[in-house]
Amino acid sequence: MIVRVNGVTLSADDAVSGSEGALSGLDYYTEGAAYQTLQYRFDGLYAAPEVTVRDADGQLLEPLSAGGTHLVYLHKDPAAAEDLRPIAEAFFTAYLTYTSSPFDLTRLYQVLGLTLSPSELYQYLADSQAAMLWAAHTTMEFEQMEYDNFSYVGDRCFVCTVEYAVDTTASTWQEDVSYGQENVMELVFVMDERYGEWRCAALNLVSQ
Repeated sequence: MIVRVNGVTLSADDAVSGSEGALSGLDYYTEGAAYQTLQYRFDGLYAAPEVTVRDADGQLLEPLSAGGTHLVYLHKDPAAAEDLRPIAEAFFTAYLTYTSSPFDLTRLYQVLGLTLSPSELYQYLADSQAAMLWAAHTTMEFEQMEYDNFSYVGDRCFVCTVEYAVDTTASTWQEDVSYGQENVMELVFVMDERYGEWRCAALNLVSQ
């Protein structure tokens, strides 16, 4: 990835931090494929800098979000999107159905069946029953569901993002509290070799 700020090309050494991001702990599936999160920071500028980002193939990338001074760029492989989109949609639909509805074992089993076991995400969902009982007093309406930024990381792993808007109403004994949010989540899927099927292994909130 090539990052230029006001015409100056930056290197990984110029970043204030670097990490594997949502792929942390999934080395077995990524097989050492390069997928790094780099964060740059600029202080003391009198005006917003001119930023351009290109992926390894030279494709000009647009910022995922442009809220305030926070810009997020992700690699995307348009050719992969057609095959991988149904996998991401199936999992995230089951995930939202479970997390935005009163607790139900059937919904829990459905999302667990699409989640990699063992993984931190699987364990989090399996242990979520107490929290979901409380969520029975919350209703959520989702809008603007957009899947994008599909990209393979090795042969047994891929990532993508889902951008959505949600209106949430929490009911208490005193009043109903409503608020809206626009989120972007990064999803990580790996090939579960036991069944020959893709499973979700991690979720990461990249923009809010």
